[in-house]
Amino acid sequence: MFVWIGPGLTTLVGGVLLFGGSEVGSMPGAVAAMVFFAGWSVLGFRLSRVGVHVGAEGVRYCTLTRTCTKPWRDVVGFELRRYVVAQPVAEAWTIWIITSTGPPVETDIGFIRPHHPRSLRSAAEVRTALTELHAALAWSRRTT
Repeated sequence: MFVWIGPGLTTLVGGVLLFGGSEVGSMPGAVAAMVFFAGWSVLGFRLSRVGVHVGAEGVRYCTLTRTCTKPWRDVVGFELRRYVVAQPVAEAWTIWIITSTGPPVETDIGFIRPHHPRSLRSAAEVRTALTELHAALAWSRRTT
């Protein structure tokens, strides 16, 4: 739903600008609103794509600002590694994509132990995701 709010409001403001005539309040304000809602749309679209996705072509890792696809032939495996920060407050773990062609890629699939309010996933959910990624890798090896 988040993805559709921006385009809907951008269309609404654009329609008011085009068909509202002189009854529209401030033209610069309406244009600023359209720019804001268009930005909201892009943000919503990117947020809807964030994560790790598997398909016939390989593993696609999407963040808010970039998308990276690793072909199955380059993927060696997946590991659960400790997330290292300068001042650790808790124990955190994330899934990494291990490749033969470059450095490992850290994903945003992780958990904090003990369970922390900011942790979006539990340890069990992350381990399930890791198992599913290993199964997808095994499937890719059988089909190629």
